[in-house]
Amino acid sequence: MPQNSTVKSALSTFSTSISHLKEFLNSSEDHLKNKDKELLLQIAPVLAPFIMQIRDNPNKHTPEKIKKIDDKTLHKMFGGEFKLDKSGSDSEGIAISFKNKELGEKFLQGLKKVGENPLKYLSDSSPSPKVDLLLKSTLTVLVSNAEYLISDLLRYKYRKWPESLNNSEAKFTFAELLKFNNLEEAREHILSRKVESVLRGRIEDCIKDFGPKFVDKMATHLPTHKIVEIFARRNLIIHNHGYINHQYIERVGEHLSPNLEQGKKIPVNRKYVDLAIDNIQIFFTLLALNLWLDSGGKVDDVAKEAMNFGFEFLSDDKWLQSRTVYSWVLTLKNLTEYDKHMSQINCFLTYKWNGEAPKIKSDLEKLDYSACENFLKMGYLLVHDSFAEAKKLVEICIKDEKLDPESLKTWPIFKEFRNSKEYSELKIHTKAPKQKRPQPMTPRKKTLEASSKKTKTTKKTTAKEI
Repeated sequence: MPQNSTVKSALSTFSTSISHLKEFLNSSEDHLKNKDKELLLQIAPVLAPFIMQIRDNPNKHTPEKIKKIDDKTLHKMFGGEFKLDKSGSDSEGIAISFKNKELGEKFLQGLKKVGENPLKYLSDSSPSPKVDLLLKSTLTVLVSNAEYLISDLLRYKYRKWPESLNNSEAKFTFAELLKFNNLEEAREHILSRKVESVLRGRIEDCIKDFGPKFVDKMATHLPTHKIVEIFARRNLIIHNHGYINHQYIERVGEHLSPNLEQGKKIPVNRKYVDLAIDNIQIFFTLLALNLWLDSGGKVDDVAKEAMNFGFEFLSDDKWLQSRTVYSWVLTLKNLTEYDKHMSQINCFLTYKWNGEAPKIKSDLEKLDYSACENFLKMGYLLVHDSFAEAKKLVEICIKDEKLDPESLKTWPIFKEFRNSKEYSELKIHTKAPKQKRPQPMTPRKKTLEASSKKTKTTKKTTAKEI
């Protein structure tokens, strides 16, 4: 991290990397699944005998569609008649008798394509080997991106508060000192060695290095143990072939999932990876914003970054993730009334849409928002589903250029309002556009976009039309 870099620039790099990682995962998984479908068509003949074996020896996990499949369908799938030789079967596999030699050779050739475990292609619960590798690689890259951000933040912190390195046991031999051209090089060496030392340790200790207050703020919605588990699972994949060991169990402790035990392979599915990406991004983004604030950043700037970040999750229907971000914003001191109300409104929405409306019922009833500006009043009324009253304020906010009409189609807060009769009855009036008027379009404070720009037309206006 260059010396003139800021927390904001480090955070921007991290956010971009996470965004690219998500895009890579989505596009790569789609591509691999399409390839798997093509392969499945090619190896269908090979699977037929195994399907017959599963059908004839069902258990509680056997899908109903396999239980009902008949021999005729399987022979057609195979490309000829075959039968299972039960006398030759054992616990390690199945013995198959073919009608002719060509069918046998065809089966063996196909078996080479599918590998040692053809049954994996019949499972809907576990990913294919290639997708499995993609998911594990994604998890590894995710943690690496987090470590890269931590490295930048630690360097920023130690430069901002060099006294925190006073207890560092930095020792140099005379020969080492001679290699430095100046004192600054020696300082940079000490700093780099300290950062490397912290990163070689456990992530939980590294997080504590940024102060206990942040950890306490996050405890309710995204406690540190969830981040520790992600790092520990990554370590299993890299250092232990994915098998659960004593170190993993010790670190995860009481939060260990009941179906995981030592010696078992750790699962890494798409659901887990998606949640891991969100949790890593949220935790370390807020950690960076917290450091930005501690180093003299303005509350307004930090709040704006966090609120826009939370809005992204809200727009993706990720209620718990969005709530974590907005709840953190609400812990900030000297938060403006506007930002406080906006964060509160969006927090209420996450409870409402996550099926937890009873939890906020009493808070909503006690809330007095009569002194708020019309834009905020509108938000609270929409949370209450008071569409008739909200409709009036929507029209006023649009007229006063506090709300862009296009936002009605996209903002999460209008999701239910869009299905109401009040929405269809809206009367939208806009003022004439002003020249060179700024058009900020952030979720934090929207203004009307100059949608009534003058456009050229070739149509001639007649006296009758006037």
